[in-house]
Amino acid sequence: MYTLLSSSNISSNERCKPLAVGDSVTVKKVVTSEDVENFRNLTGDSNPIHFGSEAIVHGALLNGIVSGVIGTRLPGPGTKVVAQCLEFPNACCVEDEVCVTVTVTSVRKIVVCSFTCVTSHNKKTVLKGEAKLIVSSDEKNI
Repeated sequence: MYTLLSSSNISSNERCKPLAVGDSVTVKKVVTSEDVENFRNLTGDSNPIHFGSEAIVHGALLNGIVSGVIGTRLPGPGTKVVAQCLEFPNACCVEDEVCVTVTVTSVRKIVVCSFTCVTSHNKKTVLKGEAKLIVSSDEKNI
């Protein structure tokens, strides 16, 4: 389950004004062992580092959470990711709660967003990066 913590320029998954630099949204989610198991079943990635008492979350799973925010919250439905740059400066442990923040940094033909994924308990950044997006013209001006 995801919890919306804060947002600017969006309401109930719909844009309320044109997309602008500085628009942002933050959601939080606890990444459970069930999430990791489902990801393993989907991808076949059974690397032992993702299971056991000191299991860490798949980086691609964290990126999937970011993708969910981009595709449903900001910029929102109709958005296509055309490029991404990812960094994983720290490990995310299974059962950590993470806060994902997506912020619009450029609005042109290609929209650019930065994003971070930070653990709630120790404030460590576990994923950061940038995405280049194509946003349907209907979504830019709803």
